[in-house]
Amino acid sequence: MKTPQLLIGDRRTCTINGKSLVTPHKAVKVTTTESKVSLLINRKVKNDTPIDIILLPGKQPLEYDFTFGKESHWKVNLFVILAKNTESLSMNLSFKENSNIEINQMVHGTVEKLAKVNRSVTLRSQAHVQLTTAILTSGKIQLMDKTLLQGEYADYLGNMLVIGKNKDEVMVHQSVEHQAKHTTSLMNNSLVSNDEARLKFEIFGTIQKYQAKSSCFQHSKGIILGEKAWIEVDPKLIINEFDVEAGHGAAVGQINQDELYYLSSRGLDEALAKRLIIQGYTDPFVTKFEYMNHQKYVNQAIKNHMGGR
Repeated sequence: MKTPQLLIGDRRTCTINGKSLVTPHKAVKVTTTESKVSLLINRKVKNDTPIDIILLPGKQPLEYDFTFGKESHWKVNLFVILAKNTESLSMNLSFKENSNIEINQMVHGTVEKLAKVNRSVTLRSQAHVQLTTAILTSGKIQLMDKTLLQGEYADYLGNMLVIGKNKDEVMVHQSVEHQAKHTTSLMNNSLVSNDEARLKFEIFGTIQKYQAKSSCFQHSKGIILGEKAWIEVDPKLIINEFDVEAGHGAAVGQINQDELYYLSSRGLDEALAKRLIIQGYTDPFVTKFEYMNHQKYVNQAIKNHMGGR
């Protein structure tokens, strides 16, 4: 599979095709075994620009391990481009003590069968992680997304955008488990369903007993744009400790008619007004990518999923 030209620039990009390292990056140490690719982000290298990593998994089931060392500070743009025959993929992200990491991830591509993706995220003490994910695949995809806050004062912010079109099916099982005191998590999900697409989210937030002074919050919002489009969000909290903060909320429906009326009263036609409202969902994800060619790539994928809207 070829790397899209919009993801190639003057800066160095780490590209991995299957388990083969195609282009190296000076800050990323890559080792491989028969079924696993391990990536170690070297904290000793100056992090003046984001790291670009492109994964091109094929049919063979593979596991990608990402490790960010102690006191590392990085911003990473991670593009996962699924092939038509991709059926299984695992990603493990481990953040060591006092690391401060921002990851902007895009999962893209067209799959012919159900693609099962597992993502495991582990935070040690005082790790601060902001993980933004856009799922813009065509076909059927199942994401098992599990986050463990294992060290005190670990802080996790997860933002996810999912757009479905035609007869896409996206099933997400999302969980965050607080296993230490003074840990915080916030999950924000933005969902858009077009045509006959079906999006299903199961969200679990768990604070274990004795993990006091922790906070766990979930927020999900969805827009349904087709008569046969479908979104289901099922948030749950499992709280086994008293001295904590927790909450969840979900709002799913069609575009707010009051918002349409307000924009129409300012001279915009209905189609443009709808696009502006939906951009409120998508733009925060696009602008996470600093480089213009990356933004064009993400915007094109969004445009393809939105059709004429």
